[in-house]
Amino acid sequence: MIQGGKPPKNSSDNSDECYWGGSFRDEFDDRLKHTAPGILSMANAGQHTNKRQFFFTFAPCEHLDKKHSIFGVVIKGLDALKELEKIPTDKKDRPMKEITIADTIVVDNPVEEAEEMERKRIEAKQKAAGKAAAQQESASAGAAKPLRQGKNETIGRIAQDGGYQK
Repeated sequence: MIQGGKPPKNSSDNSDECYWGGSFRDEFDDRLKHTAPGILSMANAGQHTNKRQFFFTFAPCEHLDKKHSIFGVVIKGLDALKELEKIPTDKKDRPMKEITIADTIVVDNPVEEAEEMERKRIEAKQKAAGKAAAQQESASAGAAKPLRQGKNETIGRIAQDGGYQK
């Protein structure tokens, strides 16, 4: 795994508290497991001590389940994570050179975005094809409704399936 979360050295903020001050409680979901590379979790010093530190897994780490709150998963860029794994470390297991995350993209709920695009596509088709075709399309779209996942369900599905596949 690789851990990070401290503010940059040139920052005036040198505390390790979370954004709101102090620490915050653990949040566990039975569907979320450390079963694959790219799982993003809070690092802590024990129960309910989450602050700024987080880590990415390089491999399954199921011994961390129910100890570290999972809040994300890498869905693109596992190749970059594999490169980080190769960086030499010192005797304290710290990277020999400083590593900085320059850019991230947070995808809140990709399934919701896809559903919205599909809804707009169906509406456009309904206008073009008339009401009869529209009713038939709506009925078949309703059958696909179980595709909808919540945020944690999406992360959990990826984690349970062994991670994102390129």
